[in-house]
Amino acid sequence: METAPFDIKNLFRAALLWRLLVALWVLFSLAYIGNDFWKQYVTKRVDEARQVGRTELVNDILRLAKSCEPFPVFNGDNRANLVEIDCLRRAAAGQGAAGAANRPAPAPGTVPPMPQPAPRP
Repeated sequence: METAPFDIKNLFRAALLWRLLVALWVLFSLAYIGNDFWKQYVTKRVDEARQVGRTELVNDILRLAKSCEPFPVFNGDNRANLVEIDCLRRAAAGQGAAGAANRPAPAPGTVPPMPQPAPRP
């Protein structure tokens, strides 16, 4: 005896299979979307942290420059001593550090040469 092509058992199995596939598709879609939102959140937080770090760095440099004392900055082997140009101009005009009066005043719009940093031991 032949069975009908649309047997109720086969139909139930097919419906169950489709439900399972749809459920898996929904779960994977939610996981993918959740992962995308998480990556955007982390990227935003990292960018905010970098901006805060940049702001703090610039504020620290400005604070150190206003003290009119040379301060070192470096990146690997690249080194420099920085000081605010107004402090150098005041020192050159005799209002600053001792011995500054013996140095000639820089020409307007120019920056006097920076002292070379001491060699590293």
